[in-house]
Amino acid sequence: MALLIIARGIDKKYLKTPLGSVEEAKTSRSKNSEDKEETKNIRKDMLYRWEVSLLHCTSLSQVFLHLSTLDRCIMWTKSILNAKCRICRRKGDAEKMLLCDVCDRGHHMYCLRPALKVVPIGDWFCPDCKPRQSRISPRKVIRTKSFSQVSPVTAGVACKLIM
Repeated sequence: MALLIIARGIDKKYLKTPLGSVEEAKTSRSKNSEDKEETKNIRKDMLYRWEVSLLHCTSLSQVFLHLSTLDRCIMWTKSILNAKCRICRRKGDAEKMLLCDVCDRGHHMYCLRPALKVVPIGDWFCPDCKPRQSRISPRKVIRTKSFSQVSPVTAGVACKLIM
């Protein structure tokens, strides 16, 4: 039962075949949507069958067989313990390492600028993957307004100043 809890705690994107779907991401461009759904259903079915089989184990050797299957299906290279910080290029200090939710690259919390003191709640995006927000200075906003967008009061004041 504990092995099942561990297996359900693993994010599906870190599982490879036969329990995961690494190949699905690689071939998603070439297949049509029906084939993608069929592949996804097959992967879910394999994981479900593995879970049912685990629950019906009667010996320690059967549990060990399921454990070794799960261990082979986990992509350990994507582990936070193997991640290098993109800024300082060092491994280690896994409790202070953040993995981007888009690219899975590591960043130490103290290497980021500004440095983070606590692990952020929810999704975290690295500086490269964070959506860009264009910041326009107030002067540029005023310059880009057309005459029709200027309020009548401001236009009246401007006309009086010109005369």
